[in-house]
Amino acid sequence: MFSRSPEPTPKPRSYKEGQRLYCQTCGSEIEIITPCTGASPGQVLRCCGRDMALEVGGSVHLDSES
Repeated sequence: MFSRSPEPTPKPRSYKEGQRLYCQTCGSEIEIITPCTGASPGQVLRCCGRDMALEVGGSVHLDSES
């Protein structure tokens, strides 16, 4: 018999208003406008079969003008 290594425990994620996430495969981006208040700590947003990553320095204030 083969023993499987245990699945890694998902890291708690709490998306906040203004955070931006992107897909490392296709480059798609999303911005959290209204965070889910009923989400489990292991909530993951996925694109192209992979977890979306936080964009470094990507949190913005929604009322700010660029």
